[in-house]
This record gives sequence, structure tokens and C-alpha cells, in this order.
Amino acid sequence: MHHIVREMAPKNWSKKDRGAIYHVQNLAKKYGMTDLNRDPRNFYWARNGGGAHTKKTTHYIRDQLAAASKVGGKDGFFDNIRELGLDAE
Repeated sequence: MHHIVREMAPKNWSKKDRGAIYHVQNLAKKYGMTDLNRDPRNFYWARNGGGAHTKKTTHYIRDQLAAASKVGGKDGFFDNIRELGLDAE
């Protein structure tokens, strides 16, 4: 199982890269996802490796969830989390 919204930002990543994680974490909290490690909406099966934890993926997830949130609010955010999880399969 993997998180869509990462629970922590690696300390060795740049401020910009960590900021992408913090941005998505703040959106998740805004919409009631208070525990990223326990909320089932944040977990999906994905194979290990394959780019699941890269900076590129982190920015992609931030861009997708921010856009979905802007257009659809809470429903858009969670619909897009579900889509991102399905894409990971």
C-alpha cells in the first residue's frame, strides 16, 4: 500500500520539492483528512519502485490535486485522489 498524499517531506529534498508535499498535505487537512497514515482514502495499492516516490511524481500529484480542488472543491480533491490511486495500479 502507498500513500497518495505523502506523510512526510524528506529533509534532503529542496524547499521547492518539500513545498509540493506541504501544499497537498494542507489541502488534505482542509478537506478533513487529518491523519494521512490512517485515512483509507489516502491508500492505494501500487508496486514498489516505478517512480511512486520521486520528486517528479510529487509535483504531478500536487498539480493534479490542486487543480481538482480549485475546480471541484472537496469532491474534486477526493475524486482525483481516487483516480490517482487507480492510475497507480
